[in-house]
Amino acid sequence: MSRTGATPDFDSTGEKERYERLLRYDIPVAAIKRYIDSHGFKISNINSGTRRKVAEKLSDEEIEQLILEYKYAGQQSVNYFVITGIERKSFSTIEEECELSIAESKAEVGVREPYLATSEILEGRLYLCFGYIESEADTDPKTGIEQNTEIRGRAIAVIRDDTDLVAIRCSDENIAKKVANQIAGALRIEESSASYRPDFGLEFEKKFREELVDKYYSLKIRINDEEGRTVETVRYSSKTDEEGERMDAREDEDVIRQLEEKEGEIRMGYVELKDGSKFYINRDKSKISFLKYEQEQQISEITEVIDNVLGETGEYPQSKLEGLGNVPE
Repeated sequence: MSRTGATPDFDSTGEKERYERLLRYDIPVAAIKRYIDSHGFKISNINSGTRRKVAEKLSDEEIEQLILEYKYAGQQSVNYFVITGIERKSFSTIEEECELSIAESKAEVGVREPYLATSEILEGRLYLCFGYIESEADTDPKTGIEQNTEIRGRAIAVIRDDTDLVAIRCSDENIAKKVANQIAGALRIEESSASYRPDFGLEFEKKFREELVDKYYSLKIRINDEEGRTVETVRYSSKTDEEGERMDAREDEDVIRQLEEKEGEIRMGYVELKDGSKFYINRDKSKISFLKYEQEQQISEITEVIDNVLGETGEYPQSKLEGLGNVPE
């Protein structure tokens, strides 16, 4: 949602321009504060008039770096899809074919249908930025008074040149799927294997849990019978130790019993990796969600980790290794 209001008075044109850039990119105050903390800037009373004080204290280059770190990042849900063969196409080809085939304005689409607003290449990644209308403005036919305003949403498809795994940042899973299908359609990829969610399967879960996760703050275990039917689903939250520190939920005796004796699976949970990253992972939906405002580099590095684990465990075969397209089971 855009933030509007009167622009404060500034001592210089540069300060005003920096302030307006923060507004134009709609950078949330929480993200700005996280940037200030992570880079060690000292700004007094930062909780009051945050954007103005940041615009006054930081240089043009520092504001530009702030925008670069958060304009596509932040409090994101990341939906993963495999788009078969996309790694074999150049970024310029992907941009050209998507621009030719996908609507480029909201005037060309209906409600909840994505359109390609813009694209950009940054740090070796291609960002395809989609918009969509969640709901249209509505006017009362009797009074002529507008009852509801138009609500817009955004989805960002992030593509790397060394993998078929595409990360679509969007809170709405159905929109994310539509975006994946639109990209696959624009690239004229065979429909039967065009785009699908990778399988965060048993081998993925085991490697992810044992080698990468430092702590589970909460988790959900699913127990199946011999025929694969779910017979029980149990949720756990980690306890606190004597110093008030949250413990690893995997150390709970009941969790150990569910995993080892009943051969349960952790299907979702809020995790902290060994590098300190925290996010919610949902294996059933091949999706992760950040509850805090994370920087671009951090989100991209976690996607690389997930891609590597998928490749190592064979949950999604890398087409480069075999020279063949990926075919879902």
